[in-house]
Amino acid sequence: MTGAIQFGSLLAFLITAIPSAALLLMLFIGIGKIRQKVIGKLTYTREFSKTDVTEGEEVTITETVCNPSVFPMFFIDISSYIDGRLRIEGVSEGDGMQQIVSRFNLLPFSKVTRTHRVVCTRRGHYKMTSAGILERKKELGYLKFFDFNSDLYVYPKPVPRQIPPRAINYRYGVSSSTSKITSDPFNVVGIRDWAPGDPFRSINFKATARCAYQGANCIKVNRLDPSSDRIIAVFLNFHHPKYQFKKNELEKRFEYSLSLCASFVKHALDSGDRVGLSANCKLDSGGLKLSFPIRNGRDHNINIMRALSSAGTDEGVSFFSLVENEVAQGLAMSEVIILTPCIDESVEKAIALLGKRNSVEVIKV
Repeated sequence: MTGAIQFGSLLAFLITAIPSAALLLMLFIGIGKIRQKVIGKLTYTREFSKTDVTEGEEVTITETVCNPSVFPMFFIDISSYIDGRLRIEGVSEGDGMQQIVSRFNLLPFSKVTRTHRVVCTRRGHYKMTSAGILERKKELGYLKFFDFNSDLYVYPKPVPRQIPPRAINYRYGVSSSTSKITSDPFNVVGIRDWAPGDPFRSINFKATARCAYQGANCIKVNRLDPSSDRIIAVFLNFHHPKYQFKKNELEKRFEYSLSLCASFVKHALDSGDRVGLSANCKLDSGGLKLSFPIRNGRDHNINIMRALSSAGTDEGVSFFSLVENEVAQGLAMSEVIILTPCIDESVEKAIALLGKRNSVEVIKV
């Protein structure tokens, strides 16, 4: 009798428990499907508060998540990787990539914004392009990926050193002129024969046509009067003799030369002068040199500084070929500043070539 009662109680329990368990299982599966569907509708962005900063300055990373559905979403973990040279508050600094995971709890039709303070410890070009919602199982996976594009250029930190201030003078007879060796293109004072290094724009075609009977080698150019504006061309040499410097020391020298170059460019452009930059370094894009024509203005400054941010410290093309190309493009009547870790035969040849039509200042770094 007792056994029958126990069997009946067990049967009654099963009759009530099985549908409840099935209902709970269906509910669990349904919630999971709804969660997957809502996750597919979530939007996420991550961006820097600034695009251009100087080494040592702070920026803010802002994360924004939107839930456009009527269902609340809890424990949403969004993961991404950020360069360790961007020191996030509360996270230790490193040279490699660091994983950052942010957890969000989202109410229906809500938007959550979160900010992180970041110290830019080293120059460079940094990007944030993607993030993913983590799926926490036995093996870590992702439920959804978000694509975005946020760039940060960290300029080299300028050093307290200005462009060499010595005056560059022409000499008329035995007297010196206080005018810098910069030619005013609107002040033509005569005509002379063409010489290697003269730009194409300086050719006087009427005068050349009048003396065409002298042969194909007779090309006339305008002779311009110098003005007081400064034209500055900065050259960075990344070549070094093997085994002369240790790797760490060499790295510091090149970083210092980039900072020195940034100081010169900023000082020149702030003074209203025109400046150009050439460097025989490898670039993140795969290029083997930097080359900026002599110009002025805010956009020119930004372009040069961004290039210095992403410049590598390995040698690309040879320094002499870099100089030879700039001279062929018409570099003349300029104040040339060469930053180099050593002066070898290639640098001496480059100095001699530049010195034919420019003044040259060499700074060993």
